Amino acid sequence: MSEPGRGGPNAVADRSQMRDSGSAASGRARLPTGWERQRDVALLVGGMIAGPLFFLTFSVAGAIRPKYDPLRHPVSSLEFGPEGWVQHLNFLGAGTLVSLFALAVRGPIRRLGAERCRSCF
Repeated sequence: MSEPGRGGPNAVADRSQMRDSGSAASGRARLPTGWERQRDVALLVGGMIAGPLFFLTFSVAGAIRPKYDPLRHPVSSLEFGPEGWVQHLNFLGAGTLVSLFALAVRGPIRRLGAERCRSCF
């Protein structure tokens, strides 16, 4: 008789149970499904474009704002005045994209075994 999980008749069933059962019983993390992978890729790409999009938006907003000097004024000063809503949405959009990026990164880090690591922040 062969041992379960060592090539016997139960080997295929054991492997499929390991993949579906998660990390509690098998010591392995569950692999993402197709739609979860697509969602994670979309969130990662969103996080990657957050910085350039933020820079482009405040650069254009600063270029069309009269008397705005980027060497003298901080980016947050673009929130003042009637066109301030543009910079306000820029801050909200960039913050949202970076937060979603962090959520998407969390899954692969856990699958790599970093759930035992804790942040010092």
